[in-house]
Amino acid sequence: MFKFDHSLMGENFQTFESYKTTESEVYTHGTALKLSAGKLTKAGATDKPQFISAENYTAPAVSTKEISVYPIMASHVFETEFSADGTAIHEGEVVTLDATGAGVTATKTNGVATIYKKLGTGAAGSKVLVRFI
Repeated sequence: MFKFDHSLMGENFQTFESYKTTESEVYTHGTALKLSAGKLTKAGATDKPQFISAENYTAPAVSTKEISVYPIMASHVFETEFSADGTAIHEGEVVTLDATGAGVTATKTNGVATIYKKLGTGAAGSKVLVRFI
């Protein structure tokens, strides 16, 4: 889960926006999202996310609704977890999103999440602060 930690610009809050959802997709609070064909969808491992989901929602096959999201700014720092062993990863390196879209891996090839600060050893399951720049 990506959780807003702080902004390097000083503001201590996030704004909300609402967008259409993709049919038959499950949205979980704190998941990294992007727009595709004008609708929200989960960001893939190497997709730079544009938003973090602000709510849980399971979209039906027809008649989906809009959901609230937090737009990602380059100044925003998010807390999440390593889903793989990131002990060899250093601050400033860029890693991919995990398959859930709610954490980061230790894979640096085509990474999208910049490690801002490790909040532990980097072992799988340990907390880390990241930016999307």
